[in-house]
Amino acid sequence: MPRLQMLPLLIVVAIPSVAAYTQIDDAPKVTTQSVAGAPDAESAQLQVRMVGFEVNGVHITGHLGKLANPAGRVSLALPPGGCGSRELVTVTSQKHQPRCKFAINAGYFNVHNGACIGNVISHGVIVQTVPISEGNVNFGIKNGKFHIGYITPQEMPGFDMMVSGVVWLVRNGKNNVERGWKEANTTVQTSGNKYATNLASRTAVGWDADGKLLVLQIDGSIAVGHNKRGMDMTTLADVLIKHGAVEAINLDGGDRKSVV
Repeated sequence: MPRLQMLPLLIVVAIPSVAAYTQIDDAPKVTTQSVAGAPDAESAQLQVRMVGFEVNGVHITGHLGKLANPAGRVSLALPPGGCGSRELVTVTSQKHQPRCKFAINAGYFNVHNGACIGNVISHGVIVQTVPISEGNVNFGIKNGKFHIGYITPQEMPGFDMMVSGVVWLVRNGKNNVERGWKEANTTVQTSGNKYATNLASRTAVGWDADGKLLVLQIDGSIAVGHNKRGMDMTTLADVLIKHGAVEAINLDGGDRKSVV
């Protein structure tokens, strides 16, 4: 059974970063959790199911993935052409070796030139870093532990994988969207101040109290007015908490999210 490989970095919505991560108090910048499971287990204990919600009178669907033994089974897969190239998640996931069993969109890139946005570590290789003053919240794995938080380039050696998101959704089991928005470098997306409150496609990654990996993908649209559908970040965080998340971040959503 092939190992689970996930989080292809592709098809995202962004503009070059300008503003900065802002630490608003003395709370720790990073939180960690030991990754559940053992790398040498025979197969990935993966459950993926469809989920449905009523949002503003509209039925929306998505997928919830939970991996009970993520140790050694989670990685960040770049498009075959690397940063600066674009490819569908379906193509990247099948070209990755070993082939992916479950994959989602993840990191942000510049829509004008395809350049990756934020910190990128794939298979232990640091592809690029950004100063914490220009960065965002990150999801990564190092020494058998999940990490979520604001990480400096000096702290990145030794990580197996890392990808930057926008907004720390769930922190210590509580909805963290208001605080996460204040801390975020929100210039790396194109929806402006409404990025957190718009109904839109969403993707999030995090973990539960047992160290199981959680991935939530929500369908949506880029329509405006009454035709708009999807989920705002506050509701997204509440759904994650309902399904056991103690830490989670928002990844690329927009009109190009995908799960395979």
